[in-house]
Amino acid sequence: MKRAFILLVVAVVAFGLLTGCMKYTQGEKYKYAMHPSALVDAEQDLADAKARGADTQCPAKYNAVAKMIDDAYAIYYTCRTEDAIDMALAASGKAKALCGECAPPVVKQTMVLKLNFDFDKSIIKDQDIPQLQKAIEFIKSHKGSKVRVAGHTDAKGSDQYNQKLSERRAAAVVSYFVKNGAIKKSHIHSIGYGESRPVATNDTDEGRAENRRVEVQILSK
Repeated sequence: MKRAFILLVVAVVAFGLLTGCMKYTQGEKYKYAMHPSALVDAEQDLADAKARGADTQCPAKYNAVAKMIDDAYAIYYTCRTEDAIDMALAASGKAKALCGECAPPVVKQTMVLKLNFDFDKSIIKDQDIPQLQKAIEFIKSHKGSKVRVAGHTDAKGSDQYNQKLSERRAAAVVSYFVKNGAIKKSHIHSIGYGESRPVATNDTDEGRAENRRVEVQILSK
C-alpha cells in the first residue's frame, strides 16, 4: 500500500513536469500557489508602473496590460505553460514601457486648501464648504483640464498611517467635487503623499498646520 502511494505521487509529479503545470514562484495575484517566474515578474512590473502613476495617467494602456496578465494566468491553468510565459513576458515589456509613455503631467496651477478634518477622519465639515466652493469655481475656470487632488499631512504618527490618512482625505475631496458638479469623475483623481512633502518645519504647531493641506492641481494633460 505504501509503495503504491509513493508510485502515485511520483506519477503525479512526473505528469506535472511533462504537461508544464508545475508552479515555481509565489506572487501577489494568487498568494497561496506557486507559478512560473515570468507571471510573477509581470505582476511586479505592473505594480512598479502603478507606483509611477500609470494607472491614472494612462489608464487604458495600464488596464490592457493588467488584462494580459490575467489572461496569462488563465492560459497557464489550461496547462499551456509556454503560451502563458510568452504572454507574461510581453505584458512585462508593455508594463515597463508605460513609464516612458506616461510621463508625469505638468502642474499648471495649484490651489491650496486648509481643511479642518477631525483627528483621524476624512469627512468634509460644513465649515469648509465655502472654501471648497471656491475650489469648484477654480476647477470650472479650467474647463477641459485634468485635475489632481493631492493630500498631505504633518509628521505626527507613523509614515504608513499618514500615507493612508492623506489618501483618504484627498479621495474625500475628489468625491465632493464630483458630487457637486465641479468636474467629471474621469477627469479627476486623488493621490496621497503623507508626510513626505512638507512645506514648513514639523517642529512647531504653525509649521505642522502648514503641512496639513490638500492641493487642487490643474494638469497639463
